[in-house]
Amino acid sequence: MNGSLDFWTGTRKRHDIIATAIAAAITCGAIDNSFSQTPYKLLWSDSGSLICSRSISVSDDGTMVVASLLRPNSAGVSIEIFDSETGKVVRNIKAPAGRLRDSVVISADGNIVASIYTEKGRGGVEIIERASGRARSIVSPAVRRDNFPKDISTDRTGERMLLSYSSYASAELWDTKASKVVKSFNHRVATSISTIEVETSKLSHDGTRALTSSSFSGGEDTIRVWDVASGKLLGETEFPSASVMQPYFSRDNKRILTTDFQGRVWLFDEFLKADARVIASHSPGEEKMSLADAVITHDGQRVVSISRGAVKITDFTGKELQSFQAYSPKGPNLHNRVNVLPDDRIVTMGADGVGKCGVKMWGNR
Repeated sequence: MNGSLDFWTGTRKRHDIIATAIAAAITCGAIDNSFSQTPYKLLWSDSGSLICSRSISVSDDGTMVVASLLRPNSAGVSIEIFDSETGKVVRNIKAPAGRLRDSVVISADGNIVASIYTEKGRGGVEIIERASGRARSIVSPAVRRDNFPKDISTDRTGERMLLSYSSYASAELWDTKASKVVKSFNHRVATSISTIEVETSKLSHDGTRALTSSSFSGGEDTIRVWDVASGKLLGETEFPSASVMQPYFSRDNKRILTTDFQGRVWLFDEFLKADARVIASHSPGEEKMSLADAVITHDGQRVVSISRGAVKITDFTGKELQSFQAYSPKGPNLHNRVNVLPDDRIVTMGADGVGKCGVKMWGNR
C-alpha cells in the first residue's frame, strides 16, 4: 500500500532526506525552535475523582478546560468546566440518573459541549449548551447493544460532529442542529475478517479534514485522512505491529500525529505519504504496554506527550526539550490524557493512586 510503514527495516534514505530538510529549515529560521527552558511547575490540581475520563478538552482561547469526572458520593459522572487560570469549577453539568458519561469535548468557540454516554445498555451523544446547561440527546441508527459511540470530535462551532463506534466500520459526520448523518467515512475492505472497528475519529481544527483509524483482528491498523466536503480519501497508511491510539492534526493540517500501544509518538505529513518518524518514546513498564496520548502545540513547533504519568515535550527532530512526572508512576495511569493551551500551559488527566484521579495544570512562564 502506498504510504505503508515498515517498522522493522525502515527506509534509511528517505529518513535521512527528511532529517536533512528539517535541519535546513531550522538553520534558515523556517522552524522557530525557541522554547522556554524554565521547568514546568504545577499551577493547580483537582484530584477528587474516582475515575479518569477518556478525554480532556480545551476551548480555543484557552480559558476553559472540560472533563467528565465521577466524584465520591455522586449519583453519576458529571461534566465539569474549569477556569483554566484558577482551577475553579465554573459549571457542573450533572448526568441524569443511570447515565454513564465517557469522552467529552468542547467546541473551539467554547459554546457547545458534546459527550458520549451509555444508558440502559445503549449509547448516545449529549449536545449541551455551555452557557445554559440545556442538553439534548442524539442516538445514531448504528447504535445497538453491542455497538456504542467510542470517540467524538466537533468542528469549531459544534455544528458538525464526527463519531466512531465500538463495532462499526465507518465514522459518521453529523449535523448536530438537524440531528442527522450527513456523511460517512468507510473503512470496509475486501477481507474475510468480519470484525472491523473504527477506533478513533478526529476533525481538523478548521473542520475541512477528518482522521479515522481502524483495526481488525489478524490485520494491520489503518489510518486514513479525508476531505470532509467531498468525502474523498486523501491518504492512508498501515501500522503492522502496534495498535494506533490517538491520531491528531496540527492546527494548520500540515502534520498528523498518532500514538501506539508501545508508548511511541509518530509524526506523518498531511497525506500520510512520507515514512513516519518516532519523535517521542515512553517506557512500556512491567506491563509491556504504554498507552500514550500526544498533541501538537498551538504554534505548530512542538509535541507534548504523556504516558504512565510522565510528560515529554519534544521538537519535530525528536529532541527532548523538557520532561516531568505529572502523576505517580505507581498510579493506575494506563489512560493518561494531555492537551495544550495557546500560552503553552499543559493540562493533564491522570491518577496518583486508586480513587485519586483528576486534572492538573502546568506552566513554565
